[in-house]
Amino acid sequence: TYYVDSVNGSDSNPGTIAQPWRTIAKVNATSLSPGQSVAFKAGGTWREQLTVWGGGSAGNPITFTSYGSGPAPIISEADAFSSWNSSPPYYTNYYTTAPNQVFRNSVRLNQVSSQSSLVTGTWWLDTADSRIYVYDNPSGNTMEASQRTYGVQLGGSYITVNGLAITKANNEGIGIFTGSNYANVANCDISYSYSNGIAVWSATPSISYGVIQGNTVRYSGANGIELSQDATYWTIQNNTVHDNSAIPANNAYTAGIDITGNSTVSNITVRYNEVYSNGLGQPTNIGFGIHVDLLSLNNLIEYNTVYGNNDCNILVEISENNRISYNVVYGSIQGCGIGVRGASGTPASGNVVYNNTIYGNPATQTWAGGLLAFGDG
Repeated sequence: TYYVDSVNGSDSNPGTIAQPWRTIAKVNATSLSPGQSVAFKAGGTWREQLTVWGGGSAGNPITFTSYGSGPAPIISEADAFSSWNSSPPYYTNYYTTAPNQVFRNSVRLNQVSSQSSLVTGTWWLDTADSRIYVYDNPSGNTMEASQRTYGVQLGGSYITVNGLAITKANNEGIGIFTGSNYANVANCDISYSYSNGIAVWSATPSISYGVIQGNTVRYSGANGIELSQDATYWTIQNNTVHDNSAIPANNAYTAGIDITGNSTVSNITVRYNEVYSNGLGQPTNIGFGIHVDLLSLNNLIEYNTVYGNNDCNILVEISENNRISYNVVYGSIQGCGIGVRGASGTPASGNVVYNNTIYGNPATQTWAGGLLAFGDG
């Protein structure tokens, strides 16, 4: 195991627990072999991106985890900005990458489209002059802007990420891409990603047999967890997924857990998750609980507790041979409890829905109800 301490480490050290490394850059530059681990010290913070292209082997994964006592190590994709114009309008022009989101004391500000639209709690990106504008006086506050695309980027098989806190990514908190078979993301806290909290997709061939378990995924701008494009035989279990679908600009038809893409996204098991409050305050069709869409086949959705989401708590659309069973589903704000929808030419046949508990879905949409089958397919 190599050890990394953001306060007392040095990249010239050998990486032992007595003489740890300091930066993720050192980790990214190190070729790791199957069975090796990297441990980040609890309570530390790294404003860097962890990028892993090598892989482990069956029974000998490469593992990224924590050591010591205290809060989970934080990998933050936002940088703090302290140099602001001292009087209104308040702006800074010291960023490296155009940010998708800005935070004030770790609260995400709402983005507006022009300087004249700025009001309290908002920010504007001036691309012509490369400036970040905020309405409220930044003095005495911690001001951050997202600067790196991913918190963790995986492109190799048999990799485990366990017990890290990943926050404020400029795109996705954890991106799992082509070549990442048998990935395991466990016990992490993924928060405030601009797009998806955890995203799994491949440009071909398929990536298979991964596990996403025991994580908390929250306040993502789009989906909390998304599997799309050539992802097969994944298991999503025992996660808490809430308050995602949070940025209107990029969250139409998003969900706490989203399985979508084409017929190559199949055989996904979603079980024992708690999925709630996704899309709160957003318009129609934003913030499903669990959503299966676009010809995704043979998925199993069972033993989940899904409640209080903006649109349907569980919705299967134009997808076949899915099983929805033993879920507790209640309190959808605008949509159905459990819905199955077909469309002309893209049917929703072969889906089985049984032994669920569905109640208290006083929806306001036309397509509403406790258990709803609708569409013309």
